[in-house]
Amino acid sequence: MKNSLLLLALAAAVTGGCQTANDAPKFEAGMDRLNFAIGFESMDFEGNVYTSAAGGAPTIADNEVNSVDTAESTSIELSGSYGIFLSENVEVGTRLALGFGSTDDYTSSTTDFDGDGFTDRALSGGTASVDDSYYTLGGYSRYYFGTCPLTGTLPWVQADFGLAQGDWSGIYYGASIGTTMFMTEDTALEARIYGEALFDDDDLSGIGIEFGYSMF
Repeated sequence: MKNSLLLLALAAAVTGGCQTANDAPKFEAGMDRLNFAIGFESMDFEGNVYTSAAGGAPTIADNEVNSVDTAESTSIELSGSYGIFLSENVEVGTRLALGFGSTDDYTSSTTDFDGDGFTDRALSGGTASVDDSYYTLGGYSRYYFGTCPLTGTLPWVQADFGLAQGDWSGIYYGASIGTTMFMTEDTALEARIYGEALFDDDDLSGIGIEFGYSMF
């Protein structure tokens, strides 16, 4: 949530002096955009692991052991997206990404290690690096503000959502601010800064930067 609020604040600052310019590419409903990108992301994760003091399958009712796992992860994502314009300023589409990462600085805190009902506050940790791979499939919506006279670029904000599978899995959502710089009437370079959260057994959240090439 904090990442999303920060991104919105930055978007307001970036787009405050921008308006539609006469030489801006003419977007209209029905246009499409194909994008290929590479991104770099840093994430933190925290997860709860429950076991049963009475034995058998863990349940919330008889849980006596509560472990909290934390770690830091870095990843590289290769992605492709395809979008269609609903209007001059609004684009919606789908995005597929393949990610490769590593998880480091793992720690595990246990409040009741032996299951006797008393707090033991056991703490274990490790520095080993674990390789991760995953893919995501989701959608996005983007709003363009118009060409910025100061830079000649086209700023925008974007919302993302979808499903991740692999070593990291669950439902994700994110928000980003970015800009498009046209090289020709039909091709452009893009960059964005984004915040993202993934919800599963472990909760991950982080920020990243992405660079892409778009064809209109």
